Amino acid sequence: MTRHVTKLAALFAATALAGTAYAGQEPYVATVCDDTGQVGLPGTWCGGFAGNNTSTNPVGVYPFALQQFYMSAKEYQFTHLNNDPAWAPVPSLATFAKGETFSASTAINSPDWCDYYGYPSNTTARLKAKNSGVYEWTIVLPKKPEGNLNLAIQCGVFKPEETDVMFCQELTLPGVSNIVVAGLPTITARAFPGYYTRQFNNYTPFNLTAYRTPSTMAAAFDANGALTNSAVNQVLNGGTATRMPLKACLTETIFIKQPVTGQVNALGQTESDLESGDYIIVRMDVPRGHTMDLYCHAQSVKIQGIGDPLSL
Repeated sequence: MTRHVTKLAALFAATALAGTAYAGQEPYVATVCDDTGQVGLPGTWCGGFAGNNTSTNPVGVYPFALQQFYMSAKEYQFTHLNNDPAWAPVPSLATFAKGETFSASTAINSPDWCDYYGYPSNTTARLKAKNSGVYEWTIVLPKKPEGNLNLAIQCGVFKPEETDVMFCQELTLPGVSNIVVAGLPTITARAFPGYYTRQFNNYTPFNLTAYRTPSTMAAAFDANGALTNSAVNQVLNGGTATRMPLKACLTETIFIKQPVTGQVNALGQTESDLESGDYIIVRMDVPRGHTMDLYCHAQSVKIQGIGDPLSL
C-alpha cells in the first residue's frame, strides 16, 4: 500500500512538473492603438489614423482596414484588448503622454507609400534625407511576458522625393555593400510600470537589453553579476551600438532579453519582471547623415512574444 501511495505521489509530482514545464502560454502581438479595433476603450489611442472614427467604423463592429493591411491574419489572431484601465500618465522619454501613443519630430501628415494597393492606411511622419529627427512609440503589453520579446520595426525607406513602393531603398551606398553607418537610426527601449504593477509591484523604469543575433545567445555578466555590453548583449540606450539598419518597407527585428527581477543591466539599472499592462517605450533617433526619406507611422513598431494566458 505504501509503495502504491509512493508511486501515486510520484505520478502527481511528475504531472505537476510537466504542467509547470509546459504551462499554457499565449502568443501576443501589440502595437499602438487598440489592437482589436475597438475604439473608445480605456487605454485606446487612435488619433491620426485615416478612417479611425466611430462614424465610419462603429465601436467593436470590425477591425480597422489599417490593421487588415499592417497586420496579417496570422498576427491578428494574437492581438488582445488594451488593458490599462487607469489610462494613467506615462513618463515618456521626452514628455508625458496618456495610454498608447506615437509621436514624431515632424508632422504626421504624409501618405504611407508602402501601401501599394491603396488600402485605407496610416498617416506617416516623413523625415526627409539629410535631416535628423525622432520617432517614439508607447505600447502596452497585453499579457505578462513568459519569455523574450521581439521588437519588430518597419518604416518606409525611399529615395528622396520617390513615392513608388517598387523603388524602395535601403540605407546603403548605391552599388556598394557597405552600410551608411553614419545614417543609421539608433534605438532606445525602456520599460515603465503600468496600472497593475503600480498597485502591487512597482519598479523604477529601466532600459531593456537586446541579444545580438546571430550570436552564442549566452548572456554576458561582469564579476558582480551585472549584464555587460558584449558580443552577445547590448542595452538599448540609443548609443552608437544600437544602430538599426532599416530596409525598404520590410521588417527588421530586435530580439530583447526577458527582464528578470533583481538583475542589473549594463547601465546599472535594476530590472523587474514585466506584467500585463506595463508600457514599453521605443524611441528611434535618426541622425542627419541618412540619405533616404523615411516614413514611419503608429504601427511601424510591434511588440511580439509569449504571455501568460491567465493575465488580463
